[in-house]
Amino acid sequence: RKDLLSESSMLKPADAYGKSKAEAEKLIIDSGIDYVIFRMAVIYGPKFEGSFFKVFDSVKRGNAYIIGDGSNLLSLIHIRDVISAYMLAIQKNAHGIYNLSDGMSYTQLYLYNLAAKLLGVEMTPKHVGKFAAMLLARLKGFDTDELRFITSNRRIDTTKIRKELGFAPLVSINEGGSELVGMFLSSSSQKVQQ
Repeated sequence: RKDLLSESSMLKPADAYGKSKAEAEKLIIDSGIDYVIFRMAVIYGPKFEGSFFKVFDSVKRGNAYIIGDGSNLLSLIHIRDVISAYMLAIQKNAHGIYNLSDGMSYTQLYLYNLAAKLLGVEMTPKHVGKFAAMLLARLKGFDTDELRFITSNRRIDTTKIRKELGFAPLVSINEGGSELVGMFLSSSSQKVQQ
């Protein structure tokens, strides 16, 4: 299993985007200003649905692909929980760096199966390697960030934000996933009617 990533874990950005985030953190910390930095898991929910709708569409059509064996660990946070964390940081006059996720780690396979269950379809996993996934991603309209998330493998330690700010996620993956699938199905039916 992957080690838990805490706020003190060494940053290991793998691409230009990750490097820019690490540099931005360093600039803020070195500036001497008062700060709160949230290192967030992937956000989902209203206004953060686009990437998930692509996955739902693939699952619904029966042409979703699991990259590798599907056991890699993914971290998520619902937008309502992000807002809750921001409010807690303001109320508690927080300072420092905080990891922010729902505190769970989901395998890629689990999330695909959950999507299939919520969509009411059968999931027949088709497995592909990372190189083939890169080619398929381009054909299906997935961008580099979306592919990076699906192939990521990390567990995020949220002990600090829970202890110092009293953060507890309000939205479970089942509740948030149901909401997102409902939005997807509503969006799909509107497109059909147009």
